[in-house]
Amino acid sequence: MADDFSNDPEIPFGTPLYYKLVGVRRVKYTDLNGDIKEIKVFSDPTQTLLTNVVDTIRPEAPLAEVINQVETGDIISQVNIKWNKTCYNGTYVLSFLNTSNAWQKIVEITTNDPSQLIYSWNCNLNKFDDSGKQVFYKIKVDVTNTSGLINRSDHTVSFNLPPSI
Repeated sequence: MADDFSNDPEIPFGTPLYYKLVGVRRVKYTDLNGDIKEIKVFSDPTQTLLTNVVDTIRPEAPLAEVINQVETGDIISQVNIKWNKTCYNGTYVLSFLNTSNAWQKIVEITTNDPSQLIYSWNCNLNKFDDSGKQVFYKIKVDVTNTSGLINRSDHTVSFNLPPSI
């Protein structure tokens, strides 16, 4: 017999699982009326065994979405970002491309709850550069699964877009 996790909403990768094993013997006998019967006889359970399931599949990169940005004059003071869950109990790292053209971590969240994959980033970003041109910022979310595998591709998102008409 095997645990295929068909009764669970998802496979609990990296989570400690505790089992006790029991042997089952089928015993056939003839009752007093001459009918052949079969019963199952169970052994004593083993000591508790500990195991876990290793996630061997590299997760997909989450798709980030800017759902709101708060502007004060020529400054973007807050950006609300959400993204989708792509693996069991993943560690999600939200980053933005800074002025040095390097990815800078904003926040790291480890969760299995999709409702927690939203972040309100309090920032202080200029909407325009020194020559008056609009500045566009890029963000991305990377994910690491419970086995330490990281997404291979990125999905970057730009913001400071003009309001839609």
